[in-house]
Amino acid sequence: MVIVILGPAGAGKSRLALEVSLVPHHLINIMHASEDCLDGMFLDDVRRATPDVLGRGCVPVVVGGTELYLMWFIYSKLNVPQSSMEITPSVWSELAGFRESGWWEEAVDLVLKTGDPKAQDLQTNNWVRLHRRLEIIRSSGSPSSAFTLHYSSFQEQHNTKITGSSVDDGTCEVNELEYDFLCIFLACPRVELYMSIDLRCEEMLADIGVLVALLMAS
Repeated sequence: MVIVILGPAGAGKSRLALEVSLVPHHLINIMHASEDCLDGMFLDDVRRATPDVLGRGCVPVVVGGTELYLMWFIYSKLNVPQSSMEITPSVWSELAGFRESGWWEEAVDLVLKTGDPKAQDLQTNNWVRLHRRLEIIRSSGSPSSAFTLHYSSFQEQHNTKITGSSVDDGTCEVNELEYDFLCIFLACPRVELYMSIDLRCEEMLADIGVLVALLMAS
């Protein structure tokens, strides 16, 4: 079994994980803050750590708030083209002029014309996502929407292939996942989330203040 704890920032995911887990932490401080942690890199790391924990007779507890990463871990990653040293710099250069000039709409229009109709649905100024969409097209000739996430097919099976017992009990036959997952989603009122995040920020700022004072004293 693999336990997955997810939910919005400030909901108490880390606190709960510490309560249910007695094993050492993994994938902490494995990269420098200046390095980019791409989704594919995370998936490779977590898929190496999971069988290692299971092999020691322990239960892995995966904690996070990034839904895309967790979906890929549970349902497997999209079979989309990987970033490459040939395509990535070229795409960045292609969008550099738009980004430096703040021409978001024009950049989106460029990606639309290359064949990705869903580029217009991106949040304004999300250049990283726009870059990735153009990169996929330049690498494969197809938009990212042409690649089906395994979750979509899994969900489709859940909604259409009801077998065994009655529909009322909510059971269904679906393709097996790699592990037996127990997913726990934490939720609380928005006001409590805001208060928790405010407190966290104040504690971080206080720590920074102490660090600055120590550096000045030295």
